[in-house]
Amino acid sequence: MTQIDFVIAFVLIITIIYFAISFVSSNFSNELSVFETNELKESASSLQRYLFEMLDDKSLVTDAKKIKILFKEVGGYDHPEQMNISIEPLVNKVHVYDNFMNEISSESSIIGNKILVSFWLGFSRNEEKRINIFYFGDPTTHIEYLSFNNNITSRILSEEKIIVVSKEKCSKLKSLEYEDVKNMFGFDHQFKINLTDCNYGPEPPEAANVIVKSIPLLIENPNELISSGNAKIMVW
Repeated sequence: MTQIDFVIAFVLIITIIYFAISFVSSNFSNELSVFETNELKESASSLQRYLFEMLDDKSLVTDAKKIKILFKEVGGYDHPEQMNISIEPLVNKVHVYDNFMNEISSESSIIGNKILVSFWLGFSRNEEKRINIFYFGDPTTHIEYLSFNNNITSRILSEEKIIVVSKEKCSKLKSLEYEDVKNMFGFDHQFKINLTDCNYGPEPPEAANVIVKSIPLLIENPNELISSGNAKIMVW
């Protein structure tokens, strides 16, 4: 082998070794990045379960109740009518909504161990309307439609338990120190929660690998109304 051949062979070997190291390093970096991303995703899912799915003192949610009622006009003419619904036992924060979560103005009055919810609905001939009554409290034992002489029939479906973000729990979270909350959840990563009237945690650094989760849910607003919304969890 001539000196030139030796030099060429040496350069070729060095080049092969360089590309091999670069390939292995690149694969290792990619695998490490995938591992870190998967770990962050799992942490974000874990935080979601802690905050928005578990009904305990650490979470931000509580259980509300919902009654679905189907009304139908049977008189064959257009007219408004006052609906009266009796709920037993007493419940609180009672509000009435249409099928699109728009509030229907209502009044509530206490009669013994019952609460009477009254509201007006306008009907066209033979029209059907579905409404939802949301409230907080113990499970009901008796629900009754009390308006019988207005050419409106009703079908009351069984009570349904729903998960709602609690404004009281949000306020409590905001009063706690960030590191104390991390320790409470046993959470190693940094996080931020964006929620109506309940943003919590630091802003992520610009260079951070941030996992973002958007979670559809029902939110109790400061005026006690319940609305559809989204929580955003950021973990890095």
